[in-house]
Amino acid sequence: IKENPSSFVGENLPVENITWKEAVIFCNTLSIGMDLEPCYQVQEADITFTKEANGFRLPTEAEWEYACKAGTKQVRYGNLPDIAWYKD
Repeated sequence: IKENPSSFVGENLPVENITWKEAVIFCNTLSIGMDLEPCYQVQEADITFTKEANGFRLPTEAEWEYACKAGTKQVRYGNLPDIAWYKD
């Protein structure tokens, strides 16, 4: 699918305005396209994760927080408008 539901479209901008399920399906599609085993099994509203799969996956909450902190030791890693794109 070549759709881009983003409010902000550009070559170096991330896709936003998608559901978690759509992101999981994208990970599986990318994995299959690169001959990797998909990490997610999607059946209607039921999604399961296969830890042993070598395909693309979304980061865990801990991985996401670590990446956002960018090496800082503080509890909070910055003001929201400075660190994230979001829709009010």
